[in-house]
Amino acid sequence: MNAKKKKSGKREVSAEKQARAEKKTGAGKDAGVMREADAREEVRPLRERIPGIITGIWVVLMLVVFPIVYDDYYFNILETKFTVYCFFAFGLFALMAVWWILSLRIVRGPASWIRGMRQEGLLCWFRRNWSGTDVCMLGFCLISVISTLGAGPYIHQAFTGEEGRFVGLLYIMILTAAYFIVSRNLRFRSVYVTLFLLAALFVCLFGITDFFNMNLLHFRDRMDETQFHMFMSTIGNINTYTVFVGITCALSGTLFVLSGEGLLRTLFYYLTAAVAMTALVMGNSDNGYLTMLALLGFLPLAAFGTYRGIRRYALLTATFFSGLLFAGREVRVLGDGVIGLEGISHLLVESGKLPGITALLWVLTAALFALELRNRNASLKAGGGPDFRKPPALLKKIWAGLLIASAAVVLVLFLGANSVSAEEASQKYGSLASYLKFSDSWGTNRGYIWRACVEEYRELPLRQKLFGTGPDTFGIYMALLRWNEMHQITGQYYDAAHNEYLNYLFTVGPFGLLFFAGALGFAIRDALRGAGKIAAGLVPEFRAELAPYLSAFAFLILCYAAQAVVNINIPIATPVMWTFLMIAEKMIRTVRKSAEQRK
Repeated sequence: MNAKKKKSGKREVSAEKQARAEKKTGAGKDAGVMREADAREEVRPLRERIPGIITGIWVVLMLVVFPIVYDDYYFNILETKFTVYCFFAFGLFALMAVWWILSLRIVRGPASWIRGMRQEGLLCWFRRNWSGTDVCMLGFCLISVISTLGAGPYIHQAFTGEEGRFVGLLYIMILTAAYFIVSRNLRFRSVYVTLFLLAALFVCLFGITDFFNMNLLHFRDRMDETQFHMFMSTIGNINTYTVFVGITCALSGTLFVLSGEGLLRTLFYYLTAAVAMTALVMGNSDNGYLTMLALLGFLPLAAFGTYRGIRRYALLTATFFSGLLFAGREVRVLGDGVIGLEGISHLLVESGKLPGITALLWVLTAALFALELRNRNASLKAGGGPDFRKPPALLKKIWAGLLIASAAVVLVLFLGANSVSAEEASQKYGSLASYLKFSDSWGTNRGYIWRACVEEYRELPLRQKLFGTGPDTFGIYMALLRWNEMHQITGQYYDAAHNEYLNYLFTVGPFGLLFFAGALGFAIRDALRGAGKIAAGLVPEFRAELAPYLSAFAFLILCYAAQAVVNINIPIATPVMWTFLMIAEKMIRTVRKSAEQRK
């Protein structure tokens, strides 16, 4: 009996040592999550796991292969990405169709829906099976169909998007179908995020080498030297590049700040975020700063729930400004050896205040880490002592107040700058006048194209006011109605409004715009709510360590929505955002199902 107890005791001690070792490396939590998931998968028959396997492969292709694939360098980057996107999507549809037929799901599925409607009632069944994001995605697709059918002589162009950026009805229908397939069948794995971040690291590092004019993969061999600063990495135009890098910043930055995983994984998130933020600065597109404003502005509302979150947020912010400081130094030292900095980056570097701000942020970060160390030592000496893990709840409210106050100040400055002449605004606001004073040249001529978009929308007949001119037909109408004026004022041709919301208002009308914005809004709201339930241990299907992943998806979508104010939807970086939204929706559905079972 004693021998058995000793052996049992040894096994318990050994298990405890192994758990400690796994906690230090972070392997325990990750492996634990995967072991639980794998165990659940093994219980399910293979035929039931096939949809999860198919959608999992598609997700990996979209997050790993799609961002880095190219053909003739930048000369056909858009066409190549769109073709690959369609190829992956049609492969997904074909495989799922085969499974639906062989498993008889094509018959059993509708039958179970009808049975559920009869038993629960149509309204109850609908509420249980459809989320706000589901409704908005379907609504956006249906409005796009109506808009295309009413596109007059441009129905073909509205369907293919060939006169714009290939964001026609075909793209929207593929996106919608993929959304419903993935959000119903995917089995979430944290490895999806890891693989994406590894691929994104390659994209970001390659972009950084472009900033230093290295031309490692010979993308610039046949390019005009005057266009070197306009295209980067395997993504293309700098505006699209910074969208992709912004997605990487939001995902890795949020996971670094919120994740409670082990040291190695935390370092991986931090290094990825550091590289991505540096790449964002060197991308030289001001829309990247909207991404960082959204991330650094709203992340504290989630991060300030723990002292660890506060410390890591301070470290993340200091790292971003350090990346900007590093880029500015390289410009001064290397001169023509680098692309150079423009826009907000140039403004911040030349202000002379950047070194002081960066140093102050690092001092604050060091002080927070020192305070944590002191509190931890005090807690150990007191034999457990006071709980230093939860900061005052008032801290989040104070930060929310600062956000509102900051928004009010910006609004006042904007209204003030636009109530006086350009000369007076320049004298009063200095270098900020170019951002505060709205004109045709504002935002690299975005002011003009926005004005033209609104003016031409007002002149549309009622039917097109309601349902738009047809997906991705903006450029056709601008060429017909504004060609001479556009060239005279801007010297170039615009096939998009460079504001995703205005672009959708013109092409699919206010209802289409409402459904698009609703899809993003509902996804953000439900992801944050779901993350809270997972963290509280209310979802048996997910361990608490997975909650930050759902929060990261929410901030990723939020950052995309912020930069969309000055950018356009292109099937290069945008499909990556939609893929993460699909993953988030699948997790949200699992959370909702768990809540229903508890009732």
